Amino acid sequence: MNKLIWAFATVLVFLAAGFGTVHAAGVEGNINFLFGQKYLDEDDWAPVDEQPAIGLMFDITPAGSPIAFAIDFIGSEDSEDVFDAYYDEYYEATGRTREIDLGIRWYTPPSMLRGYVGGGVALVNAEITVEEDGYEASEDDDGVGFFINGGLMVTLAQHLNLGLNARYSQADVDIAGYDIDAGGFMLAGFVGFHF
Repeated sequence: MNKLIWAFATVLVFLAAGFGTVHAAGVEGNINFLFGQKYLDEDDWAPVDEQPAIGLMFDITPAGSPIAFAIDFIGSEDSEDVFDAYYDEYYEATGRTREIDLGIRWYTPPSMLRGYVGGGVALVNAEITVEEDGYEASEDDDGVGFFINGGLMVTLAQHLNLGLNARYSQADVDIAGYDIDAGGFMLAGFVGFHF
């Protein structure tokens, strides 16, 4: 999760460097930091089917266009101790997902409170790790699917975004010979910058 946070920070620095040029051209956009919970399929992911999640939503709207082009980064992870009745001991199970979502977003007309909806292609990586008695086994896979999202956003002082986001994604991956869904439903709050 720390690598993901550093990647988000790097993206923010590069985007912030270009805000002045973009704004002068009549282009506007948003960059928002998400924090919430991702709910995965219980049959595929239990006991780590409810994962704390963080993310970055970025979109840019060309001058005069009603549609914003979006790229979002989402990461989720959870670990749980599980009792193994056969060996009469506990092992630690960890589940992780990473998403890069590419698509579009449509916003309601400009005002202090705005709604939005969007969707597109989801590129998802999933990993499951089991650790017991100092031994670790891990498997991961990549999948391509789709995402949809929507929510509400308040912009204060022309630049400070506060909002709520609901997102659903779906992408199948192969972990240990099983097809599982690495997407899920995510509820999040966010804070960010409108330019």
